[in-house]
Amino acid sequence: MMGWIIFALIVVVEVGMMVYSILQKKNIKIERAAIRIGAFGVAVLAVITGIIEWTFRVKGLYLTLLLLTVYSVVVLMKHTKGILKGKDYKKGRTIHHTIQMIGLIGFSVVPLLIFPQYKQLETTGQYESKTATYTWTDESRTETLSKKQEGRNVTVKFYYPSQYKDGTELGTEETFPLIVFSHGAFGFIESNYSLYQELASNGYIVCSISHTYHAFFTKETNGSIKLVNMNFMQEAVDATNELYENEEEKKLEDKWMAIRTGDMNFVLDTIEQMVNENTTDAAFAHMNIDSIGLIGHSLGGATAVEIARERDNIGAVVVLDGTHLGERTLDENGEWVYNNEPLTVPVLDMRAEDHNESIQHSANEYVNNHTLSIASVGQAVTILGTGHMNFTDLPMFSPFLANMLGNGTCDAKECIKQIDSIALQWFNYYIKGDTVLEIQDVYDLK
Repeated sequence: MMGWIIFALIVVVEVGMMVYSILQKKNIKIERAAIRIGAFGVAVLAVITGIIEWTFRVKGLYLTLLLLTVYSVVVLMKHTKGILKGKDYKKGRTIHHTIQMIGLIGFSVVPLLIFPQYKQLETTGQYESKTATYTWTDESRTETLSKKQEGRNVTVKFYYPSQYKDGTELGTEETFPLIVFSHGAFGFIESNYSLYQELASNGYIVCSISHTYHAFFTKETNGSIKLVNMNFMQEAVDATNELYENEEEKKLEDKWMAIRTGDMNFVLDTIEQMVNENTTDAAFAHMNIDSIGLIGHSLGGATAVEIARERDNIGAVVVLDGTHLGERTLDENGEWVYNNEPLTVPVLDMRAEDHNESIQHSANEYVNNHTLSIASVGQAVTILGTGHMNFTDLPMFSPFLANMLGNGTCDAKECIKQIDSIALQWFNYYIKGDTVLEIQDVYDLK
């Protein structure tokens, strides 16, 4: 909304100056300069007062306004000294200039239109949280998604309780369970920011993994930025569009899962080492790793299920609209067969409405249903009114991109609140030992 308001104001001001110039039949260079300086002052005041948030969304706009302001100051200084030279008034030139300025300033508003300013959701827990980011190098693995021959770098961001909301400090012996999050294909480390904050406020330490070159971008702690591997992106898109035969699809899935599970195991090993060494880093000081929760969106959910089979201290898993790719393989006839080894970890499967509909209309058993049937505890939850991207914060962060990638009809904030609440209940029950679990099989958010 803010982006459209700013764009409308730009149009009104520029058209207003054009109309005034045409009515007066004169070049209003001085008046334009004064108005643009004033507009920049108002824009700065809007940031100071918090009406506009100072984020990447508006930096291009403010740079454009600043450059116009500098030019306008020069114009006024020349006018004061009597050395300002201007072109004679022409109606066509005035109209052309107005169109140019609306285009120039309007273009700088585009980031605010694609990524509108929004208010973060309020957390429901009793804790304030802080963050800490690390980039760790796994020397045991060679990076396969870049041309550089180097160890695999993995960046993680922790969200951890820092104090109570009333200002009370944490108790020395107070500990919080660890939850590890894995994003989907070309997601990013903050894809589910509201979920991390909600869990942290309720007494969990959340570790979000950026799977380098699988994430849309990864910003490492040294400042370097690594973008998604384009071959991986094309493979993932083609697989979504069902362009592969089973054999080729399985090879790709195995390649992706090897990278993902390698990352998560490396992160968990590193965390356990730091906790056992009693590191003084704040993110680890109150961490309890006796029973760890895993959660992931899409491909990240598949990763969580596989790690639950590999490690003994996983207490619960939540899959956000993902297929359990590691739970299936091919027989000698090229047909899918599913893992029958019992899964001893409770698994919650949250599904978008369109995803669930495709399962219902399929002639074959869905692999996730099979996994849930052999898990110690397995539950599928369908949330009506949702699409794939509703299980991330993208519908709030960028409704435009969410609609392109798969968004539902539900209110974005209400949907995220519901998903976060369900995940919190699951972890509270199976990690913290709460005695009440009231999760429905279907939630209607249409």
